[in-house]
Amino acid sequence: PSIFSLFLVHQPKHTQAGIDASASLQLSGHTHAGQFIPWSLIIGLFHKYPKGLYNLGKTQLYVHAGTGFWGPPTRLGTRSEIALIEVNPAE
Repeated sequence: PSIFSLFLVHQPKHTQAGIDASASLQLSGHTHAGQFIPWSLIIGLFHKYPKGLYNLGKTQLYVHAGTGFWGPPTRLGTRSEIALIEVNPAE
């Protein structure tokens, strides 16, 4: 528990695996935050963790919205994202 651990998994639906592994932080993507309307408006119906940061007990989950797109070259109702994550040792 005193060692920081990073769990990388493509889809946020695998969050329980990160929790079971006692991960400090899980980084996921896959959802593209819906990518375009109407999906960007209803993405939460299909993914429990559609985008952003979630605190899940001792594990934090960050779901990245993506820097580009999948399939049609469109983003409407959401934005591309570049994230900077700083990990600092505990004081």
